[in-house]
Amino acid sequence: MAISRGEMIIPKEAISTTTAKEVFAQPQLWEAIIRQFEERKEAIRQYLSRFLAHTNGQIILAGAGSSAFIGETIVHRWRRSWHYPVYAVPTTDLVTHPDTFFSRQRPTLLVSFARSGNSPESIHTVQLAEQLSHPVYHLMVTCNEKGELLQQKELKNQFWLVLPPESHDQALAMTGSFTGMALVGLLLADIFQQSIRHSDVTALVQAGKQMLIDFSPVAQQLANKPFRRAVFLGSGPLLGIARESHLKLQELTDGQVMCQFDSFLGFRHGPRAVVQEDTLLVYLISPDAYARQYEMDLIREITELHLGGYRLAVGQQDVPAHDVDSGISIPVSVPEDLWGLVAVLPAQMLGLFKSIRLGLNPDNPSRRGAISRVVQGVQLYTYPAIAGG
Repeated sequence: MAISRGEMIIPKEAISTTTAKEVFAQPQLWEAIIRQFEERKEAIRQYLSRFLAHTNGQIILAGAGSSAFIGETIVHRWRRSWHYPVYAVPTTDLVTHPDTFFSRQRPTLLVSFARSGNSPESIHTVQLAEQLSHPVYHLMVTCNEKGELLQQKELKNQFWLVLPPESHDQALAMTGSFTGMALVGLLLADIFQQSIRHSDVTALVQAGKQMLIDFSPVAQQLANKPFRRAVFLGSGPLLGIARESHLKLQELTDGQVMCQFDSFLGFRHGPRAVVQEDTLLVYLISPDAYARQYEMDLIREITELHLGGYRLAVGQQDVPAHDVDSGISIPVSVPEDLWGLVAVLPAQMLGLFKSIRLGLNPDNPSRRGAISRVVQGVQLYTYPAIAGG
């Protein structure tokens, strides 16, 4: 039995889950986030202007797990928009090797992305930055106003952005929280340049709605295919989306589908050995014409070599039918990094339907408790004081 949401026909066992509700509500969430950001734009500018007074600063985009992949997705726009060095660094790396990234000689803007704000690495990274950088500015983007991340009252230079409550996913997998915080990250990068136009965000929302409608039946069909491996390929900002996509399908299937990600060019250098007859290949096609030339070369080569069991293309333009088994194209003009928020939706939907096909509960697919909504069991250690610090 199936029920309809708009023009989508979604199985009852899927639509009744929290994961489905959160996946299919994302375009509406983006609209709410855009309105909220506009209301706080001037306050954000004033805060960031204080950091801009430093001439030798650096910017670190930080998070753990999917929140770290946000940094990888948006770092390209930050680097184009700011004259400081910008790095996307997981908090899991910042915690173990803080002196590689923080320095007393370099003022730091630490942009922390966190769904719950309760991940131990996120809180410890803030404390390490305070210890090792001078000065440090904390810009916190989170979905949970009650999270521990926002309880660091002793911080002198902090500014926080709490997304609308509906961004705070209650299911295990980050869906709306990922795209919502990534959207805020892109708007922050552009806050002084304002190169992201109103028409761009309008097109983003419409493209998201259309992707949910168009890909839903394809995802359901794909979920019935017996693939046990999946590879997601992307270039530039879409490499971060490929990484998030691989995690989404893998965690929602409790690891029964083993996933990998890579860039189109990087995939040739050994990683494509993973492709077997039971492998799903997902091409996240760049809207950038220059990058797309390299992507199409690899796609044609994979076709000629008869690699993989099923090939799917996701993009703004059609891919030749003989090179893919299925293709989803949304003919809109959306900047490459904003397009990533649309391009991640297929993996979320595929993970949802494949999870159900495997007899799992997508809201909590880990039968052995191998993964949880908020990471547990991390022992944190005091970082030694640095002489002269």
